[in-house]
Amino acid sequence: MQYSTSPQIGHLFMAVGLSQHDVALLRLVDHAFLKALLILAVGAVTHGMADQQDLRRLDSLVSFLPFTYTAILSGSLSLIAFPFLTGFYSKDLILELGDRHAFPQLSVTEYASGFSSPMSSRLPSLKVESIS
Repeated sequence: MQYSTSPQIGHLFMAVGLSQHDVALLRLVDHAFLKALLILAVGAVTHGMADQQDLRRLDSLVSFLPFTYTAILSGSLSLIAFPFLTGFYSKDLILELGDRHAFPQLSVTEYASGFSSPMSSRLPSLKVESIS
């Protein structure tokens, strides 16, 4: 989950390089809230599993912690810039500004942002087995 921050820092530097400080601040605040949501949700799963951190023992998070699963799912979808969520608007605005100013690193940034999707989509698919 932590590796998805590197492409986001690239987006922030790109926005600052374009002198779009307000857009960079929007992306920074958006990313901070998304990461806080995901880290707190993972902490709730760990607490609900009696401090079990072995991913091999996880099975069916939906039935075990439905509210936490919903939080993880919405945070992960927003982190991968699913349309009509906050992550989509902040990331799309930076990419649109870079395209408008013919920023040469735009293709590298788009390529790097594609790495966030597999990492973030792995988290909601974890399964939790009941501990008895």
